[in-house]
Amino acid sequence: MKKLYTLLFFCFSLQFLFSQTDLDSIAMIPANPTNNDDVKFVLYITKSSAPCTGWTNSFIKTNNHFDITDCIYIDPLGLGLPVICNTTDTVNIGMQAPGSYTYQVVLRQTGQVGCVSSFMLDTSAVLNFTVGAFNSISEESLSNAIRLYPNPATSDELVISVNNKLVGKNSNLVFYSMLGKEIQRVNISSTSGRIKINTSHFANGIYLYRIEDNDLKGKINRLIVSK
Repeated sequence: MKKLYTLLFFCFSLQFLFSQTDLDSIAMIPANPTNNDDVKFVLYITKSSAPCTGWTNSFIKTNNHFDITDCIYIDPLGLGLPVICNTTDTVNIGMQAPGSYTYQVVLRQTGQVGCVSSFMLDTSAVLNFTVGAFNSISEESLSNAIRLYPNPATSDELVISVNNKLVGKNSNLVFYSMLGKEIQRVNISSTSGRIKINTSHFANGIYLYRIEDNDLKGKINRLIVSK
């Protein structure tokens, strides 16, 4: 009978010893990083048998590929306890140049502090992600980049006051008719201070204008011409 109890206890312990350790998910912060962001990965780990602790053991970058080994230490004294261990580990890979990357993490379950794979239950996951180029220019900044006067325009000349800190390398002031036809386009990227625009070809009426920079477009404003 004593041998039977010993065998049952041994089997019960083995059940928890080799119970599954799950890498539940990997969250990237921020979700859409640029080269102006510190990129972090948060690993969510569940161990269904015993108290545990997670930590990053190694971090290797080769070109655009990251190899991360993350360890989960299972407390041998806690084996056999009917508990669930939920732990997280955050890996900061810092700022990266624009491009496509691969992030591979190996979750190593160990009963030793030195992160030795003693249980042969390593799990891994691969995540592909892209780092975009930071653009300080926004639709809001484009909308506030200029001041146009006089408005209504009563002569053949308009004065544009430009804040070049709010415009990009390809910013244009574009005038449209009320039907959406482009009337005039003026590049203001290298402009600082005030510029004058000849509007002698503008007939009396109402026109629309805004600043455009590639795919970014500022708020639409109205210009009244009454000569």
